[in-house]
Amino acid sequence: MIDSLQRAALALTLGLVLITMGLGIDSWEFWSIMAMLLCSNHLQFVQGVEQGVVSTMDMIADLDDAQRTELLDLVRKVREED
Repeated sequence: MIDSLQRAALALTLGLVLITMGLGIDSWEFWSIMAMLLCSNHLQFVQGVEQGVVSTMDMIADLDDAQRTELLDLVRKVREED
């Protein structure tokens, strides 16, 4: 949640800077820059998810059978609680 607030604060700050530079919210330049920021944030999120999946798969591949079974039991337990 803090990350979302930081991103929102950054977008708001960028918007204020653009307005200060004379690009009003009714200009296409303003919205083009804001759209690029949103696209960048989305791509960064997707890349982070992909990197997390790869890291997790590497971690699981390095576990021995006993550790893997223990991890799967823990995952099943957590899923049952939800």
